[in-house]
Amino acid sequence: LLAGAMFWGFGCDVFGRKWAFNLTLGVTAVFGLIAAGSPNFAAVGCFAALWSFGVGGNLPVDSAVFLEFLPGSHQYLLTILSIDWAIAQVVATLIAWPLLGNLTCQQDTVCTRSANMGWRYFVIVMGFISLVEFFLRFVVFTIYESPKFLMGKGRDEDAVKIVHEVARRNGKTSNCKISRSG
Repeated sequence: LLAGAMFWGFGCDVFGRKWAFNLTLGVTAVFGLIAAGSPNFAAVGCFAALWSFGVGGNLPVDSAVFLEFLPGSHQYLLTILSIDWAIAQVVATLIAWPLLGNLTCQQDTVCTRSANMGWRYFVIVMGFISLVEFFLRFVVFTIYESPKFLMGKGRDEDAVKIVHEVARRNGKTSNCKISRSG
């Protein structure tokens, strides 16, 4: 999680917030689904580290994108966005409860793979949910590159186009222009 937060947090300043915003969910989904087929604990640990790399980047990147598209008067909404994490934890717990409670080996029995599938089913469900979210973010919703990122890369004209498009989608107009000196 820490490595993911650092990589994606700093990386989005290099390769863009749009890609980081989408790929953190993609990485989480792919390695989560792969983890369900792990043959041993070491493999589960490796794939858990890899899916956590995506999860760790999700919060800082999502927060940055959210804040960069909000006017200063509405940035308090970031606190409300944090509620999503608590809701997601409740959903994950409700999914895990029947799977782990009913499909897990008892302590005093010989545990076979077929008798201990609960955690695998849980990881598959969570990976599938992340995959659906990735698909929705990447294909259904139009996420623009951050104007702040574009301006930092010297792409002022692209930043102005995005500001105008975001204003248009919100039923507003923008007087944002590029001033040319010289």
